[in-house]
Amino acid sequence: MAHPKVVQGLLDSVAKEKQEGSSSLKAAKSWLHVFTVSAYQGLVLPEALQDFFSQTLTQVLTYNPQLKVSDAIPLQREWSFARTNAVLALLYRKLFVPFKPEELVRHLQHVLETSEVNWHHVLSCVSTLLVCQSGAAPLIKDFLSHLLKKGFEDYDLESMMTAFLIARQAGLEGPAVFMPYAEWFKLQYVVPLLCSEARNTSWEGSMDDDLPWKTLSRPSFCYSKAALCLWKHPLFKELLWEKAFQLTLQEWLLMELAVCPDEDVLSAVERQDFHYWALYQHFLPLSVAAGGCEGDLREACAVLLDAVLDFGQRGSVIHTSRSELGKCNHPNNPKRSTFQRRGNPDIYARLQEMLLELELERRRAWPVSGGGKEELLLFRVFQKRLKGLKSGEEMHRQQELFLQTRAA
Repeated sequence: MAHPKVVQGLLDSVAKEKQEGSSSLKAAKSWLHVFTVSAYQGLVLPEALQDFFSQTLTQVLTYNPQLKVSDAIPLQREWSFARTNAVLALLYRKLFVPFKPEELVRHLQHVLETSEVNWHHVLSCVSTLLVCQSGAAPLIKDFLSHLLKKGFEDYDLESMMTAFLIARQAGLEGPAVFMPYAEWFKLQYVVPLLCSEARNTSWEGSMDDDLPWKTLSRPSFCYSKAALCLWKHPLFKELLWEKAFQLTLQEWLLMELAVCPDEDVLSAVERQDFHYWALYQHFLPLSVAAGGCEGDLREACAVLLDAVLDFGQRGSVIHTSRSELGKCNHPNNPKRSTFQRRGNPDIYARLQEMLLELELERRRAWPVSGGGKEELLLFRVFQKRLKGLKSGEEMHRQQELFLQTRAA
């Protein structure tokens, strides 16, 4: 079996040489035969072989741990399976052979919890594991759920950031291997933070859509405190600047329109406060690139009106489809059926308040502007939406006109 210094020399060669045809890499590759399991059959007990391979894998994952989490984020794309050094990838695959996928994930978890690691090696190992071991993906999802649960329950930012890195790495291997990171990220954080944590309520439910989305039952204070700290963390803010992870005002409004007031954990007053914070303190000053309105109240009104009409179109399509099938959403609850078609009435109230505020601003500016007639916002939005409809969509057009008339 290989001495630890042999493994160290092999890893040194991989770290120093980028050209896989170089002499030192060729020499390093020749050493990989010592990790061929079949060479030890009948000579070494399986338990001893597993122990040797386990120690070697630990040595690889903890080799020269210089990179910090913040350093790893911009470099991850270079560590995907397709871009990983062939010698390093082959070493991983040989070290995987004596173990089941769940044993490998468990070992990875142990190393991350007990040692300083080389993030390049850890993340390229995750990529290789996902690509080369069928059945590793659900195990990685379980591991991510464990990290997130630990992060929130123990107020452990390191666990949260580790989950980010591993999920990002897994997403690099494509949807056939693992769900895209943007999808995973939104499922785990963007929606919960703005819809559950921002509402200061306990978050009960699975941590992942594909898992039974383990439940969290600790008091809401723990989650709110952890979420607030996470929200303010520089690395988290850096991630939020990536377009795929940004929740736009339009997306938030469509989610809020789907919240039934009678089933909301917030009281009417609390919900109003939450809406004011989200609209005026978060999205209104936020840049357009980040999903906001850059302080433009007219733009905020336009987005809000668009969202109300979009939600109405969606609800009408669902209602019409079910009516054609002879079904009704809630035959004994017409209030609920109306909600499904129109959405949360509090959002309509926010729209009316914002339009009133805009009209007051317009009237105050009237003497200064010399009395010029300003284009009405409602008609501008309505006209833009109608022009966007294709010819032949008469039913859609009629529905749009009906929704616009009701909104006006």
